Amino acid sequence: ARRFTLEREFDAAGSEADAFLVRSDAGRLFAKVYRKGAAPNSEVLERLNRAAPAHVIRLVEAGYSESDGCHYELLEYAEHGTLADLVRNEGNALPVELVRHVLVELHEAIRHVHSLGIEHRDIKPDNILVRARDPLDLVLTDFGISSATNETHRFTSRHRTVRYSPPEALSGALHRTRWDYWSLGIVLVELLTGENPFGISSEQVVNQRLVSYPTDELVEGVKDAAWRKLCRGLLRRSPEQRWAADEIEKWLRRPDDPSLIVPSEAAADSTTQVPPYMFLGRAYRSVGDLAQAFGANWAAALKLWKTEQPALIRWL
Repeated sequence: ARRFTLEREFDAAGSEADAFLVRSDAGRLFAKVYRKGAAPNSEVLERLNRAAPAHVIRLVEAGYSESDGCHYELLEYAEHGTLADLVRNEGNALPVELVRHVLVELHEAIRHVHSLGIEHRDIKPDNILVRARDPLDLVLTDFGISSATNETHRFTSRHRTVRYSPPEALSGALHRTRWDYWSLGIVLVELLTGENPFGISSEQVVNQRLVSYPTDELVEGVKDAAWRKLCRGLLRRSPEQRWAADEIEKWLRRPDDPSLIVPSEAAADSTTQVPPYMFLGRAYRSVGDLAQAFGANWAAALKLWKTEQPALIRWL
């Protein structure tokens, strides 16, 4: 408060930090003040300080306020807003040429942060900033739930944006770097069609689709065959089959490259495997088990019945 003039407070409902636009003699900055008990990953911040500013929003300062008992970050302010703002200004679906520019920018940014051993794990239009509009210059921001990784497989927390998170996030397990490419696939579908493939579905319905439905259904709204192929490759349920940086590089050079193959996902055998029904973070495969869970969590079950009755009836 002594060093800066407050210009604006941003809506940060549900976030782990409060966000402000502040001004000093050096110009305008984005201030992120973590709530008590929350703290950024110090190893991630250290690595981000080494990141190329062409791909990541510039971190000006980070520290801890002894008097307030909270961590804070001061970041470069991108006056053109977010990719979500750009989409709203353009009128939902973007022209294919502009989507290609977005893909190039995000491909380079994701590959760069991965080279530093950082997984973002919350890539979505709201976390992609527009530093410049012409030519388009995008940078990643909000590494609040990012992790610095050295191993190839580990477990993560459930703090995530559900509509952009991969199926493996339901169990907490993930394979290094593959999470971000699923998120990129969802973002591309959203840019090409004008809407998120999950629509405004609740977390319960999104989780149900992630574990039970063919992922190819997520790209049905993408009309262009080449773009549909790219999105299908990025949205493979199995992390081992999911396209990543090498496949994107090949696709950008030549979308019809014969070496670019989208693995087929085997359909579940309905005679031997019942798709699970997700309730309070757990998967249930029998009516009896789900009924017991409903009885033990009646208020949650009643709320689900009121809001998700069609989906539940279809499963039953």
